[in-house]
Amino acid sequence: MKKTIKILLFIGLGLLLFALPMAARSQAETIVSVNPLTSNVQPGDSFSVDIWVENVTDLYGFDVTLLFNPAHLQVDSLDLGDFLSSGLGGEDLDNTTGIINYYNTQMSPSVPKSGSGTLFTVNFTALTTEVTTSIDIDDSLTELVEYDTYQLIPFTAQDGSVVIGAGSSKILLYLPLIVK
Repeated sequence: MKKTIKILLFIGLGLLLFALPMAARSQAETIVSVNPLTSNVQPGDSFSVDIWVENVTDLYGFDVTLLFNPAHLQVDSLDLGDFLSSGLGGEDLDNTTGIINYYNTQMSPSVPKSGSGTLFTVNFTALTTEVTTSIDIDDSLTELVEYDTYQLIPFTAQDGSVVIGAGSSKILLYLPLIVK
């Protein structure tokens, strides 16, 4: 009986020890997001969204690809955020295909950054009326690079949306059919 209790106690303790590190890691998950998640603008308005990183550790460089609908939005300019120092970087943007690629890596003697902040800012102009359109982070092409080992930092992407005018409505109104 005592041997069974010891074995169960040992198994329970082992499960607890393996479960705690997983829970702590998921609480500090790195997130790359469009900030604000939803922008409300009028046709012809200029507006900005930040590409934000949250809960990152030892970030030294990034390469972010965004997708947007060029029939609804036009990119006017891109600006490096204040989270990383300027270094080797650049941008590729195409208002015809709706693809933005922005990249930057710090240069020595810059130190790696941990925490949360703006990677870069996208300045848009709204083109159409009455539509809701998305700004998507292409997580298959986006990379965050860690300082010491140059390994990729895993992250979760949070896409954004833009409501132009009243946006598109998904509400259907059914009226009764009256026949005489």
